[in-house]
Amino acid sequence: MSNKEQNNREQKKMRKSLLSETMALSMNPHKFFSGKDLVAIEIVEISRSYYLYYMTAELIEKTDGKTRPHTYRFTFIKEYGGFKLEGFEEVT
Repeated sequence: MSNKEQNNREQKKMRKSLLSETMALSMNPHKFFSGKDLVAIEIVEISRSYYLYYMTAELIEKTDGKTRPHTYRFTFIKEYGGFKLEGFEEVT
């Protein structure tokens, strides 16, 4: 996520693949998205602090015909050449 040699297109493709609908739904143990449809994911910001990587994303969901955005901050660590989701929180 911090590779400056990748062009914008490659970085955007990698970010989108990192946060797919399947991952967004499977990481939530409380079934927060139960009964809701995930419409879109928009990456807002990516940053790094030592070994932690942070990604802020806006998840747009549809419930009962109404569309609402929710912003989340995901924390990743790099492990064995890949990224592992360490946690997430809703940003208000």
